[in-house]
Amino acid sequence: MTTLLQVNHLNMRFGGVVALNDCNFQVEKNSITALIGPNGAGKTTAFNCITGFYRANQGQLHFFPPNRPSVNLIQLLGQPFTWTDPIHPRRTLKKLGYKLFGGPHRIARAGIARTFQNVRLFKEMTVLENLLVAQHRQLVGHFLSGILNAKNFRKAENNALDHAMKWLAFFQLTTEANRLAGQLPYGHQRRVEIARALCTDPILLCLDEPAAGLNPQETKALSQLIRRLQKELHLTILLIEHDIGLVMELSDHVIVLDYGEVIAQGPPAAVQQNQKVLEAYLG
Repeated sequence: MTTLLQVNHLNMRFGGVVALNDCNFQVEKNSITALIGPNGAGKTTAFNCITGFYRANQGQLHFFPPNRPSVNLIQLLGQPFTWTDPIHPRRTLKKLGYKLFGGPHRIARAGIARTFQNVRLFKEMTVLENLLVAQHRQLVGHFLSGILNAKNFRKAENNALDHAMKWLAFFQLTTEANRLAGQLPYGHQRRVEIARALCTDPILLCLDEPAAGLNPQETKALSQLIRRLQKELHLTILLIEHDIGLVMELSDHVIVLDYGEVIAQGPPAAVQQNQKVLEAYLG
């Protein structure tokens, strides 16, 4: 198989707290890889480093998108903006630009999208509007045309609508397009958030506890949709999940974190029998 994401010696500290300690793992192209571990193991911190919400203290994150040059995600983030830096007009403008358009924005442009453990929809906007917001980069390029209501802007707008409706159809949400996102049942909100992430056309989709709060029937349906994304659309998926049954059924590869360290990785059946994993979960 071909490696899509290579994580080497990743370290993340918050003051004296070690969240990640020398983590090494990889995500293969067109696979479903699960990142599991007890609460506080460092799973979400790893996600935040990969998706640009945190800048890791040390290590390397190499992303190998198909038919494009490889990307060092940490270098891509650039230097973070801090208010304690010396005041210099050019430097301040550059770092303010990073604050507004860097970080997760740069990672998204590289081809990585994510969802969150807690649903983060724009609840006062419609479902369709939530998916259109995710395509703002395509529409911003036609800003002047939009003011003039030019033909190329209308074409870009129609393309964005078609793209959004395609994903709503995939998740069986077409009839909900004009409802406020905050009015949907929780399970449907989960689907909308994944659909919104997919509107950015990612190569790697990172799902943070996608089955959290779902009943068994909803979990099974979501599992089938995730498998379809991989099989039919050749999407690579990295997920965090506490539902071990779902992980073992869905994943091709499992990585186990405990106290910020990778203690096991491999096929689901092998990880399930690993003594270190059993001790981490059962004590």
